[in-house]
Amino acid sequence: MPLVGWLLIMLTPPAEPLPPQLACYLEVTYGYGLDNANATQLCIGASSDAPARCFLEASRLGPLTDAYSIQLCTGATSDAPVRCFAGIGNRTGLVTANTVTYCQALHWPLVIPPTTGSPACVDAASRIGLATQQVIDVCQGSASAAPAECVDRGRSLTGLTDSYLVNLCTTRVPLEYGNVPAY
Repeated sequence: MPLVGWLLIMLTPPAEPLPPQLACYLEVTYGYGLDNANATQLCIGASSDAPARCFLEASRLGPLTDAYSIQLCTGATSDAPVRCFAGIGNRTGLVTANTVTYCQALHWPLVIPPTTGSPACVDAASRIGLATQQVIDVCQGSASAAPAECVDRGRSLTGLTDSYLVNLCTTRVPLEYGNVPAY
């Protein structure tokens, strides 16, 4: 590599890390081709890109559809749900739906400790022009301005509407799976 190119790389400041929900979303939409609604469902409330890594591993397993992989990996913090599913396999006689339910990262009902939300988040969300209900939805339960910043960065990185970004960037996990099959 020419010296000038190397110097440009060395002098370029490192990019600010992506919010975990956006990193997760981008990994499964661009890396796998998952559609916006399913990628959003998988990555809602993610604290890292672990749900995406879990999903990509699960997609390599034979009997798992995208819907089952989303159910298995939403809220994952490691590859434990996939290891559980692969470890049980067909030897137990459980059907896929039962094995996914047993191994999934989130179990219902989900108990979330009550938190009020951060004033800094409300300020940031208002400043970027979110509608009042979207400000409340994205900031409820937040500890910082991170959810609003996630929405702002997501606008330029994903092409998603604000509604999708608010759902994706919230720190809360909804109590329903959307289009994932019920168990």
